[in-house]
Amino acid sequence: NTTLKNSVYNGKSYNENVKIGSIITDSNLNKYAIAIAATEPLREDRDKVLKSSITFPQKLISKITFRSPRLDTNNPAVKDALKRHIKQSTKIIENVGLSVKEFNTISRQLKVDFDLRNIVMQQAYLYRLESNINKNHAFELVQPI
Repeated sequence: NTTLKNSVYNGKSYNENVKIGSIITDSNLNKYAIAIAATEPLREDRDKVLKSSITFPQKLISKITFRSPRLDTNNPAVKDALKRHIKQSTKIIENVGLSVKEFNTISRQLKVDFDLRNIVMQQAYLYRLESNINKNHAFELVQPI
Protein backbone atom coordinates (compact mmCIF):
# COMPACT_ATOMS: atom_id res chain seq x y z
CA ASN A 1 0.00 0.00 0.00
CA THR A 2 1.76 3.18 -1.20
CA THR A 3 0.91 6.83 -1.46
CA LEU A 4 2.46 9.80 -3.25
CA LYS A 5 3.43 12.28 -0.60
CA ASN A 6 4.65 15.84 -1.09
CA SER A 7 7.23 16.23 1.63
CA VAL A 8 9.71 18.78 2.84
CA TYR A 9 13.08 17.75 4.23
CA ASN A 10 15.54 20.38 5.36
CA GLY A 11 13.46 23.15 3.79
CA LYS A 12 13.39 21.51 0.34
CA SER A 13 10.32 19.95 -1.22
CA TYR A 14 10.29 16.56 -2.90
CA ASN A 15 7.69 13.99 -3.91
CA GLU A 16 8.09 10.55 -2.54
CA ASN A 17 6.27 7.34 -3.25
CA VAL A 18 6.37 5.65 0.15
CA LYS A 19 4.73 2.80 1.96
CA ILE A 20 2.31 3.81 4.65
CA GLY A 21 4.11 3.52 7.99
CA SER A 22 7.44 4.03 6.23
CA ILE A 23 10.64 4.78 8.13
CA ILE A 24 11.34 7.58 5.63
CA THR A 25 10.70 10.45 8.03
CA ASP A 26 12.42 13.80 8.42
CA SER A 27 13.91 12.64 11.71
CA ASN A 28 15.27 9.41 10.22
CA LEU A 29 16.60 11.21 7.15
CA ASN A 30 18.44 13.61 9.43
CA LYS A 31 19.87 10.68 11.43
CA TYR A 32 20.88 9.05 8.15
CA ALA A 33 22.69 12.23 7.01
CA ILE A 34 24.55 12.37 10.32
CA ALA A 35 25.53 8.70 10.00
CA ILE A 36 26.76 9.23 6.43
CA ALA A 37 28.87 12.20 7.53
CA ALA A 38 30.30 10.31 10.50
CA THR A 39 31.11 7.12 8.59
CA GLU A 40 32.80 8.85 5.63
CA PRO A 41 36.29 8.76 7.20
CA LEU A 42 35.79 5.07 7.96
CA ARG A 43 34.88 4.41 4.33
CA GLU A 44 37.94 6.33 3.15
CA ASP A 45 40.22 4.28 5.44
CA ARG A 46 38.65 1.03 4.26
CA ASP A 47 38.95 2.02 0.61
CA LYS A 48 42.68 2.84 0.96
CA VAL A 49 43.34 -0.74 2.09
CA LEU A 50 41.10 -2.19 -0.61
CA LYS A 51 42.70 -0.12 -3.38
CA SER A 52 46.16 -1.27 -2.36
CA SER A 53 44.98 -4.90 -2.58
CA ILE A 54 43.47 -4.80 -6.06
CA THR A 55 45.29 -6.67 -8.80
CA PHE A 56 44.66 -6.55 -12.54
CA PRO A 57 45.13 -10.03 -13.98
CA GLN A 58 45.06 -10.24 -17.74
CA LYS A 59 42.51 -12.31 -19.61
CA LEU A 60 42.75 -13.24 -23.27
CA ILE A 61 39.32 -13.31 -24.90
CA SER A 62 39.06 -13.60 -28.68
CA LYS A 63 42.58 -12.26 -29.29
CA ILE A 64 41.86 -9.21 -27.08
CA THR A 65 43.59 -8.83 -23.74
CA PHE A 66 41.43 -7.52 -20.91
CA ARG A 67 42.62 -6.45 -17.51
CA SER A 68 39.85 -6.83 -14.97
CA PRO A 69 40.33 -5.72 -11.37
CA ARG A 70 40.31 -8.40 -8.72
CA LEU A 71 40.25 -7.91 -4.97
CA ASP A 72 42.14 -10.47 -2.90
CA THR A 73 39.52 -11.27 -0.27
CA ASN A 74 41.88 -13.78 1.36
CA ASN A 75 44.31 -10.99 2.20
CA PRO A 76 44.27 -10.53 6.03
CA ALA A 77 44.54 -6.73 5.66
CA VAL A 78 41.43 -6.71 3.45
CA LYS A 79 39.51 -8.91 5.87
CA ASP A 80 40.52 -6.72 8.81
CA ALA A 81 39.60 -3.51 6.97
CA LEU A 82 36.16 -4.88 6.04
CA LYS A 83 35.45 -6.18 9.56
CA ARG A 84 36.61 -2.93 11.16
CA HIS A 85 34.47 -0.86 8.78
CA ILE A 86 31.35 -2.93 9.48
CA LYS A 87 31.87 -2.88 13.24
CA GLN A 88 32.58 0.86 13.49
CA SER A 89 29.87 1.86 11.01
CA THR A 90 27.31 -0.25 12.86
CA LYS A 91 28.23 1.48 16.12
CA ILE A 92 27.81 4.93 14.56
CA ILE A 93 24.52 4.06 12.87
CA GLU A 94 23.09 2.73 16.11
CA ASN A 95 24.42 5.70 18.12
CA VAL A 96 22.53 8.17 15.91
CA GLY A 97 19.32 6.24 16.59
CA LEU A 98 18.87 4.00 13.56
CA SER A 99 19.11 0.25 13.28
CA VAL A 100 21.26 -1.16 10.51
CA LYS A 101 18.07 -2.47 8.89
CA GLU A 102 16.54 1.05 8.92
CA PHE A 103 19.77 2.53 7.55
CA ASN A 104 19.82 -0.01 4.71
CA THR A 105 16.12 0.56 3.97
CA ILE A 106 16.72 4.31 3.69
CA SER A 107 19.76 3.62 1.46
CA ARG A 108 17.61 1.54 -0.90
CA GLN A 109 14.95 4.27 -1.04
CA LEU A 110 17.56 6.92 -1.80
CA LYS A 111 18.91 4.83 -4.69
CA VAL A 112 15.59 5.27 -6.51
CA ASP A 113 14.63 8.75 -5.28
CA PHE A 114 17.35 10.96 -6.75
CA ASP A 115 15.86 14.27 -5.58
CA LEU A 116 15.65 13.12 -1.99
CA ARG A 117 19.10 11.53 -2.22
CA ASN A 118 20.63 14.82 -3.36
CA ILE A 119 18.99 16.69 -0.49
CA VAL A 120 20.13 14.15 2.12
CA MET A 121 23.66 13.96 0.72
CA GLN A 122 23.93 17.77 0.73
CA GLN A 123 22.91 17.75 4.39
CA ALA A 124 25.49 15.03 5.13
CA TYR A 125 28.12 17.15 3.39
CA LEU A 126 27.20 20.13 5.57
CA TYR A 127 27.44 17.99 8.70
CA ARG A 128 30.87 16.82 7.57
CA LEU A 129 32.02 20.40 6.96
CA GLU A 130 30.71 21.46 10.36
CA SER A 131 32.55 18.56 11.96
CA ASN A 132 35.80 19.56 10.26
CA ILE A 133 35.38 23.21 11.26
CA ASN A 134 34.65 22.32 14.88
CA LYS A 135 37.60 19.92 14.94
CA ASN A 136 39.92 22.63 13.60
CA HIS A 137 38.69 25.19 16.13
CA ALA A 138 39.15 22.75 19.00
CA PHE A 139 42.67 22.09 17.74
CA GLU A 140 43.44 25.80 17.54
CA LEU A 141 42.28 26.35 21.11
CA VAL A 142 44.88 23.99 22.54
CA GLN A 143 47.80 25.32 20.49
CA PRO A 144 50.42 27.21 22.48
CA ILE A 145 50.58 30.94 21.84
